Amino acid sequence: MENLFAYLLNVLTPVNLAFCSLGVVIGIIVGAMPGLTATMAVAVLIPVTYKLDAITALVLLGSAYCGALYGGSISAILLNTPGTPAAAATCIEGYPMAQKGEAGRALGMATFASGIGGIISFFALLLMAPLLSALALKFAPSDYFLLALLGIGLIVSLSSKNFVKGLIAGVLGLLLATVGMEPMTGFPRFTFGNTSLYAGLPLVPTLVGLLSTSQLFLLTEQATQRIMKTDTLIGRIVPSLKELKRLIPIFIRSSIIGIAVGVMPGAGSNVATFIAYNDAKSISKDGAKFGTGVVDGIAATESCNNAVSGGSLAPMLTLGIPGSNTTAVLMGALMLHGMAPGPELFTKHAETAYSFIMSLLPANIIMVLFGLLACKCAVHIVRIPNNILAAVIMALSVVGAFALNNNFFNVYIMLIFGVIGYILKKLEIDVVPLVLAFILGSTAEAGLKRTIALAGPNNILLYIFSKPLSLILAVLVLITVLSPLVKMWKARTAK
Repeated sequence: MENLFAYLLNVLTPVNLAFCSLGVVIGIIVGAMPGLTATMAVAVLIPVTYKLDAITALVLLGSAYCGALYGGSISAILLNTPGTPAAAATCIEGYPMAQKGEAGRALGMATFASGIGGIISFFALLLMAPLLSALALKFAPSDYFLLALLGIGLIVSLSSKNFVKGLIAGVLGLLLATVGMEPMTGFPRFTFGNTSLYAGLPLVPTLVGLLSTSQLFLLTEQATQRIMKTDTLIGRIVPSLKELKRLIPIFIRSSIIGIAVGVMPGAGSNVATFIAYNDAKSISKDGAKFGTGVVDGIAATESCNNAVSGGSLAPMLTLGIPGSNTTAVLMGALMLHGMAPGPELFTKHAETAYSFIMSLLPANIIMVLFGLLACKCAVHIVRIPNNILAAVIMALSVVGAFALNNNFFNVYIMLIFGVIGYILKKLEIDVVPLVLAFILGSTAEAGLKRTIALAGPNNILLYIFSKPLSLILAVLVLITVLSPLVKMWKARTAK
């Protein structure tokens, strides 16, 4: 903590501030486009960061994450079409306000609420990271194995509407994680004689394909042009100090909800924002008017939306368990620059880790400034046709995948998994469990192999039960896996 000011100075260099501003602008633009997501904004930029310094690269990606979370509110308010899934709750109050001629007021409140929620989550992450990291330093190999299983189990049970489909996606992800050299013996698995697969499936092209390219294929199926009046009135943008002061309790409550939900792997900001909206409605004196254009609803959903970022980053940075699919992509970026998320990140790479965390503070401040400036231009931003967006982003993805190591193999992997992700989405199978199981699979396998080496193949259960933390994690894994099955059984018996 004594070096935090020095880490902040790392971020405030002219180069890093320039990349921070660039990331915010790109994030806002991508987030404002219906059909695109914060995950896509980060995934497309990862190949660009390959030649950058690790701190600069993470500053760019983190600021794009913050900007995209806010950008989704622009189209939600102006078009009643959320730019990102998390902005769906903002449509409830934002679009009625725009119809009443208060689009500027709604956009301004969304901008300030997003900034406040992001800054609160920054301080929460700054406090949580050292505590979680210190706890992780006490982990045994069996703890890492069980922790990875817990993360996969939580994601499967929380991120998919259908438990069976979520389980299928999780198993597919674990199978993909086995491609490459076996960690203990070095035996090649599922490589089919291709030396490019000896190190496993390339992480970044695989993630970009599943999360970004597949979404582009879906985007091209939609209408190529959005209808919107060019004379939309924006009006006053900056909210008054009196109004901001009145909404402080909502900002704080909603941010806490966002942080708490963000820590839970797979829950996501789209779940958190509706919880925050219902909470604001229940405590408001004007609760009966909610749904007709009440600014309190926007304050709740947008502060909660950006507060999720800090919560979801905490388990990813300290435990190696991403809290969302966007943080899974950020985890891939860390690995690309030679850093493994976990307790060692805050010892061996403390300067990079804390500089990344500190970058979230100026990123949210810059986001508010640019957001207020972009409100007047927002009408034109959201009218860019989908076919043009898809073509540009696809070109950037292909160039970026090739540029990783000047190998077309990465491009083929990205396109193949783009098709796989597209098929899974058409079958209504959530790709999030697949992505997280793919990432956590190697951690689970390495932990299991080390546990077997320490305890012997016949004493694994005895070894686990002899360690209190391993026992607690094992119980949590069982609860996570069995609870959806119990709910399904109760639902069937009730019929």
